[in-house]
Amino acid sequence: MKLRYLLLLIPLSFIILALYNGRQQHHSKFDTTREAMLLRKVVHELLLSCGDSTSRILPAENNSDNEYLLMPENPIAISPDTFVAIVSRAVQEKKFSKAFTANVIQKSNRQTVYSFTAVPLPEAMQVSCLGRDLPKDGYYFSFVFAAGKTGRWQYYLYISCALLTVTGIFYFLQKNKSALKQPENEEPKPGSTENCIPIGRYIFYPDRHLLMLNQLELPLTGKETKILQLLASGANSIVSREVLQKEVWENEGIIVTRSLDMFISKLRKKMQEDPDVKILNVHGRGYKLVVPV
Repeated sequence: MKLRYLLLLIPLSFIILALYNGRQQHHSKFDTTREAMLLRKVVHELLLSCGDSTSRILPAENNSDNEYLLMPENPIAISPDTFVAIVSRAVQEKKFSKAFTANVIQKSNRQTVYSFTAVPLPEAMQVSCLGRDLPKDGYYFSFVFAAGKTGRWQYYLYISCALLTVTGIFYFLQKNKSALKQPENEEPKPGSTENCIPIGRYIFYPDRHLLMLNQLELPLTGKETKILQLLASGANSIVSREVLQKEVWENEGIIVTRSLDMFISKLRKKMQEDPDVKILNVHGRGYKLVVPV
C-alpha cells in the first residue's frame, strides 16, 4: 500500500470512530431522558393505585449511567403485586429496551425492602414475595439498568484504527531509515538498478533529470534531458539534427530550428567542467557527444 493512501486511511478511520462515538453519546442522552420519563410514569401509576393523585414525584436522580432514583413526596403503602403489574405492563408494551432491577428502598435506613428483575422478555421476569404488602412509610424507588453491550463491529473499528496507526508509523520509520541509508542525491553504488549513464567525469540520471559532478548537482530541463540522452546513446557518433528535432519536438507540432542550438549551448555550459567531454557541431549533419573511451 502506498504511503499517501495509508496516511489518508488513518485520519479517515478516526473520523468515523469520532462520529460513531458522538452518535452513541447522543443516543445515550436521549435514552437517559426517555428512561427517566417512563419511570416517572410508572411511579405515577403506582401512586394512583394507592389513592394518591395530588402529591408530587420529585425529579428523577441519575446517580450513574445506569441507576435512577425516584422519590414520592409523601409516605405511601406499597402492594408488591400492583408494583410488579405496573412495571410488567410497561415492559410488555416494549417501552423499555434493556433489563433492569426495580427496588423499593426505605428512606429511614436506606435498606431495600422489596425488589425484582424486569426483563423485556416476559418469560425471563424474576419476581418474588408477592402478596405481602408493605406498610405505609417513606419509600423511594431505585431502577438499575443493565449496561448496554458494545457492538462487535465497534471493536473491529477500534482494532482497525490501532492497526492502521501502527502500520503507518512502522512504514514511515522504515521509509525514513532507508532514506538515511541512501540519500536521494547520493550516487548509486555499483550494482544499483537506478538508470545512470557515465559521461566522462559526469553521471547522468535521465529519470531524475539530473547531471552530477562529484557532489555538484546540475538540474536539467525535460528537453535537455531528452537531447543529452539521445547524444549519450550514440556517444562519439553523429546524431542528425532531424533525429534530435523529431524525438524532442515531435509532439509539439512546431519545430523552431534555433531551439535545438539553444539547448545544445546550455548543455555545453553545464558540462564545461570536464574538458574531455565535448558536444561538437558537425556542419550540415548534426551533433556528436565526444567522451573519453
